[in-house]
Amino acid sequence: MMTKQLSESSIPVPMDRQAEALAVLYEISRTLAGGWEMVPMIARVLALLDRRLGLGHGMLILFDPQTDDLAIEVAHGLTQEERARGRYQIGEGITGAVFKDGKPLLIPDLSREPRFLNRTIQRDCDFALYRERNLVERFFNKVKHFRAIATRYDKLARNYFAAVQLVSAIILLN
Repeated sequence: MMTKQLSESSIPVPMDRQAEALAVLYEISRTLAGGWEMVPMIARVLALLDRRLGLGHGMLILFDPQTDDLAIEVAHGLTQEERARGRYQIGEGITGAVFKDGKPLLIPDLSREPRFLNRTIQRDCDFALYRERNLVERFFNKVKHFRAIATRYDKLARNYFAAVQLVSAIILLN
């Protein structure tokens, strides 16, 4: 695979990826040049980015002067309910900070970013299983009351495991 060195950075970019990016930019420019209505045009651009580059979820957030907050105007990959949850105050989270400062942010790992609020996408949760978590936490709390277990008194793993099994049986019988 051929690579080309970018002048702005020292990261090599594969030529086929660069060609794909140029093709996508060309399609985006054709989409933007061919329409007058902003919402359908942006929706087509987001769908194109998903289809060609695997965007998944994308949105355009605009300032709402009536409520003085930021709201999702166009979204791809989000339900109406998820879009409704996407409202931000100026300065709140990443979206509000970018709007307030007027400067773009580069965030390498969104999952580790403390300002990421994640209001739109709701994760699947098994609430019945989550309730059972309480039992596991209480069990480990009881196990820690046995000093030999809490301090790892035994040096050999098999002896420690046997002690954990014995303590577990005692807790279960009580």
